[in-house]
Amino acid sequence: MDFGFTNDKERYDAAIAYKDSAIADGWSLKTEENGNCDYFILNREGFTMHCMARLHKSTCKWKYQAEVTIWGPDGLQIRVPDMYDWEEIQKRVDVCMSCGAVGKIQRVGFAGRYCSKCVPAQRKIQEFPGWTN
Repeated sequence: MDFGFTNDKERYDAAIAYKDSAIADGWSLKTEENGNCDYFILNREGFTMHCMARLHKSTCKWKYQAEVTIWGPDGLQIRVPDMYDWEEIQKRVDVCMSCGAVGKIQRVGFAGRYCSKCVPAQRKIQEFPGWTN
């Protein structure tokens, strides 16, 4: 599932369904804020998931913001599976976010998870002079 800014209600509904599936599968809900934004932080066995399902005002270009982001116990981001799958999420701690290669992973930038082949290109993109400022 491609999450982000959209006018497609199905993507908005998919972000909510992702969160609901995770909770039903044993993730604990850490926080929930309501209003025009539903933002959820969930935890399970050292993994953290952020789910956002936001309805924007009619004056905005995009009607919805639907996002799911997952970090592993090592603090690095995990490529989010299209459909919620706990076993697949656990396997992705060894998967490069760029090419999908499985193996030894290195941190790039804030929390990027990349294989040795993708690290040089990703460092050029993400770790430009002043990127930590």
